[in-house]
Amino acid sequence: MIISTKNTLFLTANVAVLALGFGALIGHADDLKTTSPAMIQEAKIAFFENKIRPMLADKCLSCHSGDHAMAELRLDTDEGWKKGGASGLPLFAKENPEKSLFLTVLHYDGKVKMPPAGKLSDKEIASVTTWVKMGASLPSYAKKPVEATKAAPAYPATAANFWSFRPVKKLPAPTVKASAWVKNPIDAFVLAKLEEKGLKPAPPADKRTLLRRVSLDLVGLPPTPQEMADFLNDKSPTAFTKVVDRLLASPHYGERWGRHWLDVARYADSNGQDENLAFSNAFRYRDYVIAAYNKDTPYNDFIKQQLAGDLMPTTDENLRNERLTATGFLSLGAKVLAEQDKPKMVMDIVDEQIEVTSKAFLGLTVACARCHNHKFDPIPTADYYALAGIFRSTKTMANLGFVSNWNERSLATKSTEAAKTAHQEKVVVAQKSLREVRQVADAELTRSLIPAAKQYLLTAWKVARQPGIFSRADLKPEAGEVRKLVEAETFIRGNALRNTETYGAGIGVIQTGSAPTFAEWDIDLPKAGNYGLELRYAAQESRPMKLSINGKIVREDAARSVTGSWNPDGQRWESQGVFAFQQGKNTVKIERDGSIPHLDKLILISVDEKTVPGGKIVSVEDIAKAANLIPALIGQIAVPLSKPENSPLFFPVYLVREGQKDAGNATPITIHFESGRVINPFVRANFEGKAFSSPEAVLEHLAELLASLPKDSAALSTEQKDFTAQFTGHQGIFSAPEKSDAFYSPKATAEVKTAEAEVKKMMDAMPTTPIAMAVDEGHIENCKIHIRGNHLTLGEEVSRHFLSVVSNVPAPTIPATQSGRLQLAEWIANPKNPLTGRVVVNRIWQDHFGAGLVRTPDNFGLVGERPSHPELLDWLSATFTDPKGVNWSQKKLHRLILLSSTYQQSVVNNPKASLVDPDNTLLWRMNRQRLQAEPLRDSFMATAGTLDMKMGGTLLITKNNDYVTNDQSGNAANYNALRRSVYLPIIRNALFDMFLAFDFGDPSMVNAKRATTTVAPQALYVMNSPFVMEQAAAFAQSLLATEVTSDNARIRAAYLRAYSRSAIPTEVSRSLVFLKRFDAALSQMEPDATKRRTRTWAMFCQTLFAANEFLYVD
Repeated sequence: MIISTKNTLFLTANVAVLALGFGALIGHADDLKTTSPAMIQEAKIAFFENKIRPMLADKCLSCHSGDHAMAELRLDTDEGWKKGGASGLPLFAKENPEKSLFLTVLHYDGKVKMPPAGKLSDKEIASVTTWVKMGASLPSYAKKPVEATKAAPAYPATAANFWSFRPVKKLPAPTVKASAWVKNPIDAFVLAKLEEKGLKPAPPADKRTLLRRVSLDLVGLPPTPQEMADFLNDKSPTAFTKVVDRLLASPHYGERWGRHWLDVARYADSNGQDENLAFSNAFRYRDYVIAAYNKDTPYNDFIKQQLAGDLMPTTDENLRNERLTATGFLSLGAKVLAEQDKPKMVMDIVDEQIEVTSKAFLGLTVACARCHNHKFDPIPTADYYALAGIFRSTKTMANLGFVSNWNERSLATKSTEAAKTAHQEKVVVAQKSLREVRQVADAELTRSLIPAAKQYLLTAWKVARQPGIFSRADLKPEAGEVRKLVEAETFIRGNALRNTETYGAGIGVIQTGSAPTFAEWDIDLPKAGNYGLELRYAAQESRPMKLSINGKIVREDAARSVTGSWNPDGQRWESQGVFAFQQGKNTVKIERDGSIPHLDKLILISVDEKTVPGGKIVSVEDIAKAANLIPALIGQIAVPLSKPENSPLFFPVYLVREGQKDAGNATPITIHFESGRVINPFVRANFEGKAFSSPEAVLEHLAELLASLPKDSAALSTEQKDFTAQFTGHQGIFSAPEKSDAFYSPKATAEVKTAEAEVKKMMDAMPTTPIAMAVDEGHIENCKIHIRGNHLTLGEEVSRHFLSVVSNVPAPTIPATQSGRLQLAEWIANPKNPLTGRVVVNRIWQDHFGAGLVRTPDNFGLVGERPSHPELLDWLSATFTDPKGVNWSQKKLHRLILLSSTYQQSVVNNPKASLVDPDNTLLWRMNRQRLQAEPLRDSFMATAGTLDMKMGGTLLITKNNDYVTNDQSGNAANYNALRRSVYLPIIRNALFDMFLAFDFGDPSMVNAKRATTTVAPQALYVMNSPFVMEQAAAFAQSLLATEVTSDNARIRAAYLRAYSRSAIPTEVSRSLVFLKRFDAALSQMEPDATKRRTRTWAMFCQTLFAANEFLYVD
């Protein structure tokens, strides 16, 4: 049986799986607002200008431009790209783009390798590959971009007279015939256009439709049944006005409309790019935005706070902190943190800041003027570098280390710091008490070890002599010892990546390739036997690898240690053990499914067979436990014993060991110390001239000397005190090591635990000082023009100023001691600026109607679309910025739009209007819109009754600056919280799967308008997502838990909650059939009637969720 609802089609059958076999996301394709061709072309041009042209200018055009281009290949003209080079072969293969000649030479796959000076980076090749797959779109080269070297305008005067650069004109509302339809001037402007084409507006939407529309529009949540009942029962002419005012006053307004701005501000909780580190304090900017929308912060102040909040004077600490947090707008961009050309990195960050500032507030692609005068708009390169001087004079990065770090600032207040200081004093007292208790326990433990000194020394000597435990790579080779050193990047087979620049600067390393990453070396040895294998690597996190020798896995956890960093200064030698090798060729292989450590070298060192019988290594832990000794202490003593020649205490051990190498192991060695040798005086007096039969005898004598000394320190001579201190002093070899608490006496253990609990209690209660991502003033300087965007090729210096094309706005003077950010913000926020008001009112209009009056919201330049209603756009802009009008209040503008007849139209189709205006550009009806990812997810929870309405805070579980994705680029973020979706972490390179399915924009870029797609994975998500199933189950449980006993009533309640309307009789009857048949289909699988009923209703609720009527807004 097929059951139809208003916008729903689903099947019922005798098997459960068919219950969701309906067209969940099918229908209304003609109503979907898809990305316009102009926006697609704009995106392609922007990609070329930002990613491809700078690379061409830097790596290609020096040889392949002009009349004497090498190989007759010109890459600076349209004809050159079409013709190709002297070979006559086309550069691009249209049917198989990845096989294009242009890509082949970049990959170094053939005889011709370009650029000849060195292969492009993987990132650059990936960008070129993407561009080729996109069709290798080129802006017209008919007019070659001017390579600016000095500050001179390079655009015709007519370009400056383009509509968006002209001053805003507020014309009176036009006179219309059907004046009764006009509720405010918005309607007059819209109706005038319709009447010109002989069209009429659609009928008004019914009250149910209108309430659902405006509720999801303003707060991103469907109306509750009670809210619907209240609205339907309010018969007054101001009923809808009261609804609008209630929703605008709701704190959830800021959560919905703040999210729109966060798209523009490219908000994210991680850096992305090469080092995907957590922005754990970014959430404060998000919360600032939500609060700003709820407070209805005037938009001109909103601009100034985000660009220069730190420079706006105030004595109010809370306002200061709010403004500091707002400057996170400039910090949130994705950055190549490990870029080792730091001046380039700084300019890339500046470029990104120019990009986001110009697009967000001005609707212009100013960043396209980095390498040359803007190809389309009247923006000379000089203007770009004038702005670059402003942002380069801004401190965005805290440091420019190997992996650079972004700037953060304290949000402390006097009261928070006073409370923190007072509490810190209590913590200091508790910590001091713990140290004192632990010192007593350590001293007690150390004293208890003296009777066992001989056993500890002899066991540690056994450990120190055993190969495979301590690295020997940096030690002087023994006589007859075989060593084989191998550079990691010389592997014969494998897919690991070689790096000689960033992490491999000066040394060369291998790092993660495609999964599984592996590398194999063929190593020739002069003789068979046991060899110690050591690896030199750097790792900031544990990345254990499989280690194979001659095809056999010998370790599953090789190179598992953390060395401190990924950088060259983090490289450490580590022994992996002793293994049997054959004479001649041996194969050593490392492999890991995920990321690998940064491996620099391997070394094989031959091992004396007598020291490792059968090649078996026994661990320190095993040796210590066998002797019932403390493992950490054995290791602590073994470290100086492994190099006794460097130890004033153990130097006699070295003398006997070396002497017996020459004279034979059975020969007693008489000890004589060199003059000038630093030796403990007590040791010198008790060893000089004495003969010892073995190193073990030396250690036994040391233990006997220690035991013979008086326990009362007052009775010890200075020399004896020094000798004792080397055993039992604070830095002595018998000083209690870390993790030795288990060996404390019961009394000491209890005292330490009590003191630790007190410290933990105090630390847990420590007030924290909030930190925000924020900028500061930096080194103030003008910027020189970078010829072709290259920071190494500089032209004329440009003073800091603003866009010259906007000539009607007075430009504030930038003091020599300031960056100019505050003046830039004031210039943008000036009500006379022709772009600012137009851009923001167009975005607000777009987010209400699904399309803006200008359908390229990020581009008001010459390649952007022209406004459909230019007079209306200017009227809205002038009204918005007028102090006597809306006065920069977004809430007042919402109210103006929402109370218009234009907004309150239905989505009813008109065949005549569809022929005249198929895209509804003239607004003859309301556009049907699919819910974006966040309100869709929130609606699931709101309808199910599970939504947690708590506001603010962070759900990111990764610590600040830690890697937020794991070895497989998986996402460690938590998306299980039933909070509103605006609070879910936004992880660059690893977005939440639901966000990806439902067209969430790239959080590394300005996204003023998300795409709207209708694809199968969206239906599959609603069908198979555990989250949706859980919400459907909760929805069902709430329906079954009500006092209503009738299934008919439950069905009507379900429709009311899901669709904001009651089910019609036909829907009720067909739903009852569905429930009956589904229950029957489950009977054999689920004999329990109660459980079966719950599952049946859950499936019914999920069916309601998946319908178009739930997913779309009329």
